Amino acid sequence: MNKKRKFSSAQFAKIKKILWKFFMSSFEKGYSNNPGNSEEFDYRKKITTKEEKIIYEVKRKMPTLQKILKQAYKSIQEEFPEKFQPDYIKNHFSECIIEFEQKAFNIYLKYEEDLFLSIIEKWISENESLLNKLNSQFSNPKDFAKEVCRYFYPVIQRMEFESSQTRKARGGKSFEQIIEHLLKAIGVSCERPYGKARKILKRVDLVIPDQNIAMNRPDQAFFLSCKRTLRERWKQAIPERKPSWRVFLLTIDENLPEDKANEIDTLGMIVYIRDELKEQGYLKHKNWIRKLSDLPKDIMGEER
Repeated sequence: MNKKRKFSSAQFAKIKKILWKFFMSSFEKGYSNNPGNSEEFDYRKKITTKEEKIIYEVKRKMPTLQKILKQAYKSIQEEFPEKFQPDYIKNHFSECIIEFEQKAFNIYLKYEEDLFLSIIEKWISENESLLNKLNSQFSNPKDFAKEVCRYFYPVIQRMEFESSQTRKARGGKSFEQIIEHLLKAIGVSCERPYGKARKILKRVDLVIPDQNIAMNRPDQAFFLSCKRTLRERWKQAIPERKPSWRVFLLTIDENLPEDKANEIDTLGMIVYIRDELKEQGYLKHKNWIRKLSDLPKDIMGEER
């Protein structure tokens, strides 16, 4: 019986480099979302059960959102000790949110890159027989690379789709938990609704001071809806509320068109946005559009 020939470290590294380059190129061009962009690959080829297992096993090692947020918080504290002190957070709430969110996202991207590389390495290890066969069939390095990429492409399709969905979900949850963390850091008690209250409060993400007050004495509570961006379906983010509820919409979207700002007013909402965005001329004098850095003072009843 012939023993399966193992790749040398140089061969392994070469194939890994080919697939990584192809991986990143495909992500940038968005092939998996629009197969019409390329005629080079057989898009009918489906991902195999073995490839499904590779992706599943590697993804299990991805750190939780909570771990990433802790790393981001610690990193900022070590780099800028004066930041994330209660007084600084209270007076620079918008800046702290944005910096915290960006740091966490950058950490996530590094983990995501490591995940992609691990999938490539695992796929190569699991397909050495196939790769040896292709290496024998195609003496021209370009033809060999193209054929390897053809076989690997379904994995890219799956990972591009899943990473896009994961980023969106993590982004929203990250923003919500960052708001919660920073509010608690300045002594503002808040809570994410759970149990029966979750069903009643629906799109409310955080209640101040807690859900017991929110449910039984809503006039003494604040209801926060945290939406990282306000896209086309932004109205779906607006919680169903009772007249006594003080509902605030929080976002770090970089844009807020005037027509959307006026719609928010029509809905009776108050929205807190990036400090610098509030300075735009068409938003500056709209009193229902406020700076995120005003939120702590508004909630704590302090003068600005």
